[in-house]
Amino acid sequence: TKLTYQLDTDKMFYISYDKGFKSGGVNREFGACGLAPTAPCLTAAQATWQPETSYNYELGMKSEWLDNRLRLNVTLFHQEYEDFQVTENILGEANVVVTNAAEVVADGVEGELVWVATDLLTLNGNFTWAQVEYDKFDTAPCAFSTQPGCVGGKLNLTGEQLDHAPELSFTLGAELRDSFDMI
Repeated sequence: TKLTYQLDTDKMFYISYDKGFKSGGVNREFGACGLAPTAPCLTAAQATWQPETSYNYELGMKSEWLDNRLRLNVTLFHQEYEDFQVTENILGEANVVVTNAAEVVADGVEGELVWVATDLLTLNGNFTWAQVEYDKFDTAPCAFSTQPGCVGGKLNLTGEQLDHAPELSFTLGAELRDSFDMI
């Protein structure tokens, strides 16, 4: 769902809401307790994972400036994930299973800038600042049994930043075009 407001021919503001999901599944390569003595034993709760649901809220602006030589787009966002799907190592095993963290929340801002500086030179850049953390995940698996905070093979990661979710990312680029005559 998106609501837009066109301020003029060069500036548009919007607010949006989207809902998405990933399906759940079954960790099929593992045996049930007592049925396959050579396979790791999983309980019924460990053998399946639930669907992940995401809710995305955005407030943004798309704009053109300087006779369409400068484009600036900015978006503020808030995302909530219920039953966030994570890959969990089985302690003491060389195997992994998919499981669910309770909730993940992401807040941030992203932007894009494109400037046609001359007929030959275009500069561009993108940035994202995001705080992506577990809102609740007090049953995270330990990487190893002597890991600080590991109790009964589990860690409390509530309030911790997600792995592979950088707080700041950006790109900068330039394009230089030169015209020449083909002989």
